[in-house]
Amino acid sequence: MKITPTFTARTILSNFGPWIVYGLVSAAGYQGWACVCGLIILPCQLAFRRKVSLPKIMDGISLLFFLGGAFSILALHSSLFPRSGSALLWSALCVTAWGSLLVNSPFTADYARESVSENLWISSGFRRVNIIVTVVWGTIFVLNALAATILMLHHHWQSELARTWLNVLPYVSTIFGIVFSNRFPQWASQQRAKNNPLGPDITS
Repeated sequence: MKITPTFTARTILSNFGPWIVYGLVSAAGYQGWACVCGLIILPCQLAFRRKVSLPKIMDGISLLFFLGGAFSILALHSSLFPRSGSALLWSALCVTAWGSLLVNSPFTADYARESVSENLWISSGFRRVNIIVTVVWGTIFVLNALAATILMLHHHWQSELARTWLNVLPYVSTIFGIVFSNRFPQWASQQRAKNNPLGPDITS
């Protein structure tokens, strides 16, 4: 069976479009309107995916984050969200990833199910791969949350090098996560084929 990577370019655009737009608008200094853009694009994304996939746990997290940010900045005129938005975002993703493991439902399986037939969703190989991929993403979210929190609390650091590394870390770790999510399922499938050449491929 041919394995489709968990995070292809199409998957990234169709599932994380609101976050991409949020990041671009937020980087320009318009955090409130960035949240509004996320709220506008999110239902469009869900409508686009309606025929090919079900809503995912990350959709709910996205909705809560954008609603909270837009209300805090535009309605309450609070400066808390612009200062702590990145830390809140990565912390929410961290809780989502590790929480999904605690309830025995790794969040990456939501995306991986789009790559394999339904009868393989309950297979041990599919589950094992998604647990590992979710652990990797959970670790990435923890590191990024720590980096964002440190920057928030020590934004007047004299060390330019430290600030640069902390700002770059989320981009580097996220790229690593995407690459890992693409490559690891294929590697696991190849290893299974070597160990059991007559058995079915049940990884994602």
